[in-house]
Amino acid sequence: MNARRAAAVYNANSEYVRLRSYNYGSSYITSRSGGDVWNDANRSDDSLYRVVPGLADRSCVSFESKRFPGRYLRHSSYLLRTDANTGGPFTADATFCPRTALSGDRTYRSFESLNFPGYYIRHASGRVRIAAFEDSSLYRQDASFQYTQN
Repeated sequence: MNARRAAAVYNANSEYVRLRSYNYGSSYITSRSGGDVWNDANRSDDSLYRVVPGLADRSCVSFESKRFPGRYLRHSSYLLRTDANTGGPFTADATFCPRTALSGDRTYRSFESLNFPGYYIRHASGRVRIAAFEDSSLYRQDASFQYTQN
């Protein structure tokens, strides 16, 4: 599924979605007030994002925070943050290409960094980051997320 179509499909019934963890089914990618991003059970507006065509490549996606409008999930020093456009590599850092879930579950997706090919969004010890692909079951599960409105 291409990113533009993905954004349209997932935003058709609700403007915002959550990204649910594959291996921690009650946990979501969640933005904290300081900008850090964690995988936790927070179901407030902190875990809601609008899926938009990628800021640096419209064939991919970017995630705009509901709690912090104008701020996007982006990686910085490999850690995910929610930031406003700071210039420089920001748009590439905030663009992720949806892939078939590394877990193998077709109801989930994995998200590869646009400017760090082979690096995927994953959680580890609760913190959300991009990390180089590892051929392990744990990595594949940590790097798989489901769009949900719940």
